[in-house]
Amino acid sequence: MSDLATAGDTPTDHRSNKHIPCKDAGHLLSSSYRRRGEASAARKASTSRRPPGEADAVKKVKPRPTHFLALPLGHHSQLREKLQKFRAALLTSDPPIRGLEPKIAVDPRRIHFTLGVMTLESAPETQPSAGPEGTADAPIEEAVSGTQSSPVLPPKTVQSALALLETLKPAISNILKDGLEDQDATKPPLSVSLTTLDVLKPDKRGGANVLCLGPPVDREKENIELQQLLMVCHLVHKAFKDAGYIVEKRPLKLHATLINTSHRKFWGKPFSYSDILASKALQQVASESELSHGELHDPAMTSAQKIVSTDPQPSEMNLKDVQKRNPPPVDFGTWSIDEIQLCIMGSHGPENEYISCGGIRLQDIDR
Repeated sequence: MSDLATAGDTPTDHRSNKHIPCKDAGHLLSSSYRRRGEASAARKASTSRRPPGEADAVKKVKPRPTHFLALPLGHHSQLREKLQKFRAALLTSDPPIRGLEPKIAVDPRRIHFTLGVMTLESAPETQPSAGPEGTADAPIEEAVSGTQSSPVLPPKTVQSALALLETLKPAISNILKDGLEDQDATKPPLSVSLTTLDVLKPDKRGGANVLCLGPPVDREKENIELQQLLMVCHLVHKAFKDAGYIVEKRPLKLHATLINTSHRKFWGKPFSYSDILASKALQQVASESELSHGELHDPAMTSAQKIVSTDPQPSEMNLKDVQKRNPPPVDFGTWSIDEIQLCIMGSHGPENEYISCGGIRLQDIDR
């Protein structure tokens, strides 16, 4: 049986197993996260224009996400040590990496893969009273006008999200069983090799807003473990998207964020990715196969550094040149994926990890 919280339970720290009260969807959001949301909502409301002929028209503000589905990675102590060394090497790089500061470097304890973000409501305290036929009483205006309103959809809550996740266990079990005859049954159900260093939201001048780690690029066909991981991730993502929990239209991309400029006090200033590519910090984590690649003139230079070194103005390097040759390969090891968690956005546990409201342990799924 799973020792994780299920629908209706309180959130836990999966290492200390301490229960943390979670009565509503957003009360554990950090104060800074809430202030940013409130300020953003205020700006949008104040700048919304009223359509001609419609007085008091107010633009509807999109609600901020309160929770996200995650595959935690930061609980692996050896991975944290590797990431902490890389983080320190980047922050103390000589010459300095432009645009990089400690505030935007993610604490290794918070590293995870995100399968989707969502906005969840508080669980309703009371249910509508039942009518003589066992149905809920209709609104007064409905009775007066004689019209029937559209059916009210059940609220999306922590409990309902966890219940949906629970229903996916049989399908996940089927994925884990496929190809098991070719694997060691004592191995973890899922694992991932962190061998790709990539960026999101790059600009044309060698800057970026997100630096992240991920699995090997285009290696699914030759790696059964990677195939299973991606199948489980897409299964969960699609189920929550079909049910209306996840509303983002962007395709799922597995990545663990290491640097994120959204943590700045003032958003919009990227860090220099070209500086990272040319840094000694990258050389220290480059994969053995990359360092020994025959086509490099200098065996201690990665292919990404070679691109930078041949550019007369590295600060103006076009990131498309790097992306065409695939992101620089690195070696941060292979790690087990132990749980699928529903976490509270912006929360901080005893070790600065995201607080989990519950989920499923993959080790407990029949395979």
